[in-house]
Amino acid sequence: MNSNGETIQTETTTPPDETTLVWTVWLLKREHPLRAVAALALVVLALYAGMHVVDNAFVVGLYAVILLAAIGEFLFPVRYRLSPDGASATSWYGRIHIPWSRIRRLQRDDKGLKVSVYQRDTLLDRFRGMYLRFEDNADEVLALARRFARGGDRMQ
Repeated sequence: MNSNGETIQTETTTPPDETTLVWTVWLLKREHPLRAVAALALVVLALYAGMHVVDNAFVVGLYAVILLAAIGEFLFPVRYRLSPDGASATSWYGRIHIPWSRIRRLQRDDKGLKVSVYQRDTLLDRFRGMYLRFEDNADEVLALARRFARGGDRMQ
């Protein structure tokens, strides 16, 4: 309370330390915005056609969720975080976190870093792993990932 009897609320946030890297990638801003308009138009067209074929609002609503999930990474920003606890990605549909103790393989390509719980490349990587997209920060992401992944012995 201050001298006037008013309650003052303050918010304190702890800044990430030097061993934490946080960045956001929004493919819609990076790519051409007309692609988003085209993607949403196709979703609306598919839902309209689905309503006439199925004639069931629940099923069409389910279609809408599935279609938006398929293009959600493009439409909405994704926040990535590398910290001593693990790698995480937060998006409109939730948060994925994999602790470093479970990570068995890091695989780099031009656009990002694949984080996997499997030692070898497998189709299950899509469901059990995550893909960290770079945002002009490839060197920082790779350096920190190598550091946390026991000196980079899991890097491919």
